[in-house]
Amino acid sequence: MLSKEEIADIVRDFKALALEIENGMRLGEGTLSEVEHSKLVDMRGSDIARARSDAARGDYGAAEAALVTMVARRKLTLDDFERRQLRQALLLAGIDVMKL
Repeated sequence: MLSKEEIADIVRDFKALALEIENGMRLGEGTLSEVEHSKLVDMRGSDIARARSDAARGDYGAAEAALVTMVARRKLTLDDFERRQLRQALLLAGIDVMKL
């Protein structure tokens, strides 16, 4: 079982990576038009709603890509419970990141 501290550290790393990627896209794409921004806001709203629904139902599968990324970055070996534990934390962290 992962400790709260281990999970918090992995989540911090995930959020930093997600923000780095997001920032790189924003810098590379330049200014968004009002239409593009509106579409992005709508898409994010739908993604957040879906992720909240998944979390409420205990369905953490949407966080699989984040889990695989963080496991590879940290060279972790996790049992099934730890994978589920980390998927849950990463899904909730992803909701936070999407709000930005």
